[in-house]
Amino acid sequence: MEKIKTNYENIDHRSVETEKVEKADEKAPGNAAGMPTAFILAGGRGARLRPLTDETPKPLLPVGGKPLLFHILEDLAANGVSRAVVLTGYRGEMIEEALSKTALPLEVTTVCEEMSLGSAGAVRAALRYAGERCFVICGDIYGRRDYRGFLKNHLQNRADASILLTKVDDPLEYGLARCDKEGRVLEFLEKPSWSRVFTDRANAGVYLLERSVLESIKEGGACDFSKDVFPELLLHDRRIFGYEDGLFWCDVGTPAAYLAVNLRESGGENIFGNRVSINGARIEKSLLFDGAHVGRGSVVRSSILCEDSFVGENCTVPEGCVISSGCALPDGSILAPGSVVTNTKGAGGWTVGHTVPGDLNGRFFDTVLKVSLEEADERFFDALGQAYASALPKRPDRIAVFRADAPGLEMPFEALIRGVGRVCRPWICDRGFRAFAAWAPVGVELPLSLYMEGYPGGVAIHVYDSCGMPPSRAYIRSVRDKFDPENLAPGRRLPERSPDALSLYASRLQSLCPEGLSGISVGMGIGGSADRTLAGVLLSLGASLGKEGKCRISLRLSLDGERVELWDDSGKIDFWHASALLLRDKLDRGETVESLPFRVPDILFEMIGERGRKVVGFPLTPADDRDLEARFACRNNRWLFDGSFAALGVLGTFKKSGKDCAELLSTLPPFSVLERRFDCRADEKIDLLLSNGALPAGEGMKKQGRTGKQTLRAGGGGGLELLTEAASDYDALQLMRSLQKELQSAREKKKEKMRFDE
Repeated sequence: MEKIKTNYENIDHRSVETEKVEKADEKAPGNAAGMPTAFILAGGRGARLRPLTDETPKPLLPVGGKPLLFHILEDLAANGVSRAVVLTGYRGEMIEEALSKTALPLEVTTVCEEMSLGSAGAVRAALRYAGERCFVICGDIYGRRDYRGFLKNHLQNRADASILLTKVDDPLEYGLARCDKEGRVLEFLEKPSWSRVFTDRANAGVYLLERSVLESIKEGGACDFSKDVFPELLLHDRRIFGYEDGLFWCDVGTPAAYLAVNLRESGGENIFGNRVSINGARIEKSLLFDGAHVGRGSVVRSSILCEDSFVGENCTVPEGCVISSGCALPDGSILAPGSVVTNTKGAGGWTVGHTVPGDLNGRFFDTVLKVSLEEADERFFDALGQAYASALPKRPDRIAVFRADAPGLEMPFEALIRGVGRVCRPWICDRGFRAFAAWAPVGVELPLSLYMEGYPGGVAIHVYDSCGMPPSRAYIRSVRDKFDPENLAPGRRLPERSPDALSLYASRLQSLCPEGLSGISVGMGIGGSADRTLAGVLLSLGASLGKEGKCRISLRLSLDGERVELWDDSGKIDFWHASALLLRDKLDRGETVESLPFRVPDILFEMIGERGRKVVGFPLTPADDRDLEARFACRNNRWLFDGSFAALGVLGTFKKSGKDCAELLSTLPPFSVLERRFDCRADEKIDLLLSNGALPAGEGMKKQGRTGKQTLRAGGGGGLELLTEAASDYDALQLMRSLQKELQSAREKKKEKMRFDE
């Protein structure tokens, strides 16, 4: 085995050695075209697999008693591949040593990455080992592949690049590819939010690339295939094709996935290393590494015990737990599901287990984090605050941290503030509501706002970026990666308490009606903080308040402050009609609206188009920052995101025009929007989303019918968000009933198929 280190500079990519490789590829065994060289990406840190990867690089983690990398090499050789190049980085010397001590079924070269260049940058730097084309394989996938069929499909399609695709139930951690009937990739999106999911076919981390694709990658800089190369190829109309071999595939990227593939290898039986002692304990579907000990009376279920870990007597280790190497769990310990137990020093130097929730995987619902207070302590929320602040691209001076005006949030809120203070100054308010928290980054020019509210048994944390909208999934992944309860930064900045934060918000609302609202009587219920704030603004503008239905006009805010509806004796203005009225007024004044969220009804886009103006759509929960310019252009149109802004805009129109609700509605094109939620399990969501033939529409899936449009959008939790839009209430209702019926029928068909398969 050849061992090579390079600084990636001044490489002669057309060297004699490269020419020899190309000729060898032409003569390689396999199909008539020969099997290309395979590049295996084995340099990653494996952060999601910690603590398993703290001492062992991910490609060397054993599966069925054999390192994951060796499974890949054997599979390549079985398909006729005669040469592989292993690109190493993190603990690369361990990978090189393991390869050097093993009889391998093919020729292997290692190239050690001395600086992080990303998946594409690493392959580009080792281009001299590629022939006319090459396979590229992520080093953390498990399963057998049909490389011969993959190559045949690539050549038949005259593809520049081919991507192995696989069907997934949870698409959020993968790049998604939408293909036409011939398999040509039409769209590619890396690690989207649920609302942007448009297919269940994911990038399986195996590519077949022409040399011209590799040569087009800029040398020396960080570059990724999924995020950079493939979108660029699509932009220039290069031929990218997807291929499915239908074989088992698993991304071994989390402890749960790692345990699952080991259990698959063992037929569902426990896996024990050497010197394991269980002393009458009950072990179920678990993996115990060398030297692990479990005391009498203890129960371990679907968990991983690392080398020389110690579980005392009468302990409970439930599903999804990981106990780190050399860590001791005292007698009688009861862990929460998904806990990671890591080493800390107790009295007299005794090593004890410090238990924290394992990570943030599975806790984010799009950008909203939900945490049970039974399994999260102060340290968890402290680390969480630090992660939110440190995940920003630039170190912030301060960020906003707000909470709902409700009991039971004191401990997690104060701990979250402490964590933020380890990075920057927290700007806090002890009471508020979601729409107010979303306004803060715009109104006070902050890079981020966090808002904590309660739900039964736990807390939810909403986050808003500098545009006052949910941030990208890329930022959320960075928060997840930065979350580390064992490494809290020393010291902290004292919080800047802002009792006048709501006053700043109220002042901005008052400025929307410079002429005041004297003579207008408004009926509204005074419930939550959003109601109280708006009521105070109305009084300061000269309006009089009364009960709903007893005044000239009544209004009702949603509890979060994001939506409003207004009505009088003549009719009702719902939130989307209020938005249309305010958009029309803005256009009448000659102001421009450059962008709108995809989530608004199409009628708003059409109203701008009818004026001969172009408008850009953008997702509210984007995959990355590519739509940042469009989002920034819309940041001040708060009436699209805040019911109080919309309410004051419409009340100002009432004041100036003297028209009632029906008269105002008559100035708009006729349209009706109906919104519903279709409850379903998380594992049903993607199948139902794709069940009725709707097409991707920016955010969600849309189907155009004779009488109107149906939109389906997957939410962060279980369930789908449904929207129908038509010219009349009747047509919108019929479209909604039809859509709900189709989804229910698709669900029943899936259940029937599952019963048949069983």
